[in-house]
Amino acid sequence: MNSQPDPLESKPATGHDRLAVVVLAGSACLMATGPILASVAMRQAGMGPFGTAFWRFAIAAPLLIVLAVAGRRRSQEQTPFVWPKTFARWLWIGGPGVALALVMGAWFTAMLYTTAAAATIMTNMQAPMVGLAAWVLFGQRPRWLFFAGTCIAIVGVVGLLIAEPGPITMVGGNVTGDLIALIGAVAYAAYLLQIARLSRSYKPAEVIAMAASVAAVLLLPLPALLGEPYLPGNATGWWSLVGMSLVAQVFGHSALGWAVARVSSAASASVLLVQPVATAILGWLVLHELLDAWQIGAIGVILVGVFLAKRGAPATQPDENTPDRPVSS
Repeated sequence: MNSQPDPLESKPATGHDRLAVVVLAGSACLMATGPILASVAMRQAGMGPFGTAFWRFAIAAPLLIVLAVAGRRRSQEQTPFVWPKTFARWLWIGGPGVALALVMGAWFTAMLYTTAAAATIMTNMQAPMVGLAAWVLFGQRPRWLFFAGTCIAIVGVVGLLIAEPGPITMVGGNVTGDLIALIGAVAYAAYLLQIARLSRSYKPAEVIAMAASVAAVLLLPLPALLGEPYLPGNATGWWSLVGMSLVAQVFGHSALGWAVARVSSAASASVLLVQPVATAILGWLVLHELLDAWQIGAIGVILVGVFLAKRGAPATQPDENTPDRPVSS
């Protein structure tokens, strides 16, 4: 099956579209604060990666549920919310939450070993993985630009691994952190593909709220099992956790959901690359994480490769035969 054309790709930019681009860039900057604030909670308040990830979703989930309910009432939706009736459908609806918990756990663990910028860059390697999965699962063959971008991104990843041979701050070598972040990228790709499927049966705000709720429940026992503290050791840790949940998860992802529906995929691919760049700048200003010339060059190569891969990837249209009702327009 051929990739579907983006209906907004050739649409001339209007004032509304330009506003959406600005909101998209703003959402990328808001989300860029997430790894920085998580790193502050772990380095200055004694939190572990899974405890930090738990609080990100535990604080955000109730607010996201309120936003989802308010959005349904505001749109005067007549079709009632459909709860899953079988165990298989509960697993289907909970899949994004499982992937999201793994994404944040791997991402925050990686930051114990490497810089926030490098961990964020590696996690954003999900773009080539999503394109390959859409090709294998949905038969949507990417354009040649996707393969070129994927190869360039892989070269950049190898370069970054070579450029980071030694230890950095807290636990061990940077290479370990980069590899852990790549595990997060695989989970991130799975999360995006599952979100695409669920969005045919539920509204995007509902999908995001359900994913955050499931992730919070799954992450709840992990700090105790891994010997991590549940509570930060000082006020700085609490402010970091609350700020990460509100700024990055609630405001950042809500703004992202509004903006991506109003701009072309090409614009989304380019503007969202603001996030890892902003994370690198904030990491330098807040965490004093300095990158050498080789690291900066490798990160630049990865950014170029991811951008090209996103431009050449097919639109990941979910399967038409989803278990539940379609969303009314």
